[in-house]
Amino acid sequence: MAPECAGRTRVLVVDDDPDILSVVQEVLTDAGYDVVPAVGGMAAKQLLARSSDRFAEVVLLDLMMPFVPGIEVLRELREHPDWADVPVIIMTASRTRAEQVERQDFQGFIAKPFDIDQILFTVSEVAAGDARLAPAFGSLASS
Repeated sequence: MAPECAGRTRVLVVDDDPDILSVVQEVLTDAGYDVVPAVGGMAAKQLLARSSDRFAEVVLLDLMMPFVPGIEVLRELREHPDWADVPVIIMTASRTRAEQVERQDFQGFIAKPFDIDQILFTVSEVAAGDARLAPAFGSLASS
């Protein structure tokens, strides 16, 4: 794993769709973020298992993935001593799936299909520790 670049936030992006992963990686890289891509939940779990410490400051996590769903990756993140407090942004096209996640386990929500500005805004706000994203789930649950 390459060392973190000074002043750049590193984002672990987990999605089972290589096309979505590629687009998100390009957008975030162009915006100045370092991106660690993981194609699917199993790849994310393998990265976590091989890591001796936290290698990203933010996680962008798809919830609906085959084999190892995002909820399982999120659970493992929260149980891992180096990752328990890392901010997580969940992405999903399923409101039902998003409502199954405990609110305290994530700091941002992006509904699929998403637009690029939404990703950039949400990652920027969560990376900065901005609590204004807290109502995002409340509006999801009340919809």
